[in-house]
Amino acid sequence: MKYSFVIPVYLSRSTTEGWKEGDTVYDHPTPINEKGTLVRTLESLKSISAEKFDIILLVSTTTPDIEKETEKWVKKRLQEASYLPKNIYVFSHTDLHELTVKIKKTVSKETDPLLSLRGYSQVRNAGFLAAIVSGTDALIWLDDDELVKDQQFIKKIDEGLRKKINGQTIKLITGACPEGEVGGYIRVRETKPWMIYWDKIKYQNEAFTKIIGTDPRWKVSPFAHGGLSIIHRDIFTKIPYDPYVQRGEDMDLNMNARMFGYSFYLDNLLEIRHCPPPRVHPQWKRVREDMIRFLWQRNKILNQRKIVGLKKITAEEFDPYPGPFLKNNLEELIFKSQSTLATEYITEKKFAEAKEAIENIALASKDPLLQKNAFEEYIQTQKNWASLVKEVSKISFNLKKYT
Repeated sequence: MKYSFVIPVYLSRSTTEGWKEGDTVYDHPTPINEKGTLVRTLESLKSISAEKFDIILLVSTTTPDIEKETEKWVKKRLQEASYLPKNIYVFSHTDLHELTVKIKKTVSKETDPLLSLRGYSQVRNAGFLAAIVSGTDALIWLDDDELVKDQQFIKKIDEGLRKKINGQTIKLITGACPEGEVGGYIRVRETKPWMIYWDKIKYQNEAFTKIIGTDPRWKVSPFAHGGLSIIHRDIFTKIPYDPYVQRGEDMDLNMNARMFGYSFYLDNLLEIRHCPPPRVHPQWKRVREDMIRFLWQRNKILNQRKIVGLKKITAEEFDPYPGPFLKNNLEELIFKSQSTLATEYITEKKFAEAKEAIENIALASKDPLLQKNAFEEYIQTQKNWASLVKEVSKISFNLKKYT
């Protein structure tokens, strides 16, 4: 089986420029004038006992203004590494453009949202396309702020993808992503008053304890980690990430896969270490991104209709996390958490931030995106993806290899 680690690399304007309105929102993109954490991640792969894998670096930017600088940035980082895996390929905006040109006469404009490298879901779909043209059998998502320290990492994945449970072979795997180079998978955060109504960490820890901390080794998981997901070709040629989801795309793919009859299984022996730099956006903005995606996912659940070959899913299937944010009281959670957050901002004399927190409450009902039927939109997206994959599979396209 051919494995490919696919590693998104998110780059932003220089530290002197900072984030500008209109730039894509990523949690902690690397400023183009900094080294970032990619080299550390690549060097950590030396610990794996056998090099039976490729590396595909997906290069995304927060703005088109710095696209020309990205390939030089990547090349410089790779030259700095004390160790590199054997086969490293780069897929950037120029590669996506070349791929698009090759297929533009045979695909409709409806596939345009699936041909992008800006936005979390878009980058993931670009990774699927890179995996398709490279002949990958199983894609391993790894983020560029993570470390692999397990010599048996590939062996464990191989065991999982050969495992049958209830007569069905596992096609989707996730694992534990504890934070820091040492320590357990339970996340520790300072609890603030507004979090009483928006306590993601509490629900995440409940889910981790229930799914990671118990036997058997493989079990159906309500969550998936984007920074540690293994996706078989049978899945990534059929089920795309939802382009409307700009945060939590890993959890959303879990939902979409379930509708098509596939489940993510968590392997509680599989682990990476997540060592992220500080996030660059204020709390109100991060909540806004979360809020919109939860509303969209609930929209998708509520608007399901009977379609041959699809399974109806419920919010309760995703308890302890993210299920609590997919239910009928979501607007209440938004109102209480954001009014409390606004009060905290006012106490700190951060009046502009307080206004944005209040705006979050209004957006819960007036955001134009939420006027769409999320289920129907995704069903059409999946059809467009099938059409796109069919055409991409016909062409000859070579990824750029780093030498």
